[in-house]
Amino acid sequence: MRFIKEDKVSLPILLGAVIFVVFSLQATAQLDPLTLLQQAAKNTVESDTTQFDLNMLMEYKDGANANSSEISGKILMGEGREMVIHLRADKQEIILYNNPKKQHIYLVDQKTYREIPSEPNRVKLLQSMLSGPLETAFSWLADFLHGVEFSFDGPPRYVGTEEIDGTLYHTVDILFSHSSMRVYLSVADPSLLRRFVISLRAAELAKYVKSEEGFIRITGDFGNWKLGEILSKDTFIFSPPAGVTLDKPKRADGEDALKGKPAPDFMLPLLDGDTVKISQHRDRDIVILDFFASWCGPCRQAMPIVASVAKSFKDKNVVLYAVNLRESPKKVRAFLQESKLDVDVLLDPGSVATKYGVKGIPRLVIIGKDGIVKSVHGGMSPDLEKQLTDDINALL
Repeated sequence: MRFIKEDKVSLPILLGAVIFVVFSLQATAQLDPLTLLQQAAKNTVESDTTQFDLNMLMEYKDGANANSSEISGKILMGEGREMVIHLRADKQEIILYNNPKKQHIYLVDQKTYREIPSEPNRVKLLQSMLSGPLETAFSWLADFLHGVEFSFDGPPRYVGTEEIDGTLYHTVDILFSHSSMRVYLSVADPSLLRRFVISLRAAELAKYVKSEEGFIRITGDFGNWKLGEILSKDTFIFSPPAGVTLDKPKRADGEDALKGKPAPDFMLPLLDGDTVKISQHRDRDIVILDFFASWCGPCRQAMPIVASVAKSFKDKNVVLYAVNLRESPKKVRAFLQESKLDVDVLLDPGSVATKYGVKGIPRLVIIGKDGIVKSVHGGMSPDLEKQLTDDINALL
């Protein structure tokens, strides 16, 4: 009371501060976390062009084993399928250019580039950039940037505001079946993504961590946002720098250790629950094995081509098995549905891939009716359709 009596200005100031705090608390209590997420996503979706920098830190612990890895880079999005993804990690650098005509993958350290068909779906393109635990982070980011509706395990929860580098951000907690997240969004307009912290959980965590106290945590920081800036069409077109050469995918024929040898026999479950023993096709069918994973961009591009070629030879006893590597049936079914593919999928925990020398995917193995490996293809080639057609015609 003495303070109020001696300084008459203090009372109205104090009351004003109390009223401001009360109204601020009321406004905070009324914030809808889902609306905050949707508005931040909308700001990027409705922008003609979007640019931002990113930095991702993955921390891993499983028993006595603990390490971390970091990825940094920049993403630019134009109209339609236009995109540039520039990533750096562990002294490796890659720049991907995607436009309506072509996709180029520039391997900076190797001074080579690859040319493959354009990817029409930017969500899939982003999701395919990284594998392993980081796939979860990039998949969420891809969906968020394109306004894809999420399926939550529980309603998002508004936590309050938190300061990062002297600036306040709204924080929202989200629970998914495979992870829990805390998302940081700008308080100031326009609302933009500043950070997320993802912790893998349940079956997704169990893929990589066996100890009870183990964890995988991914922190993504985003900044230097630029919305609606005019970008030249050349931004999304790759022009090879001096000394950078085209890396043409080499056919493995004549070089691969499998060619000319009996195909290793195996038995695997089909996605629909039956089982297949590969030797059951001997003296009857030509077999194509397509080793793939849903997160693999070149696999997504190659499989429709492989499926189309196999279908054209179906009445000539040509059988295709897409051999999925270490993914859940749920994820495989979702991939088939998204890609509108109707193929027989074998679920491989990794043992068959080892037998067939799979070190990179996609990997295609063609087995003759005599059970001998006739040809092997690695990677995604622009003339894959012709190569496969020629290989099969040579065996008929």
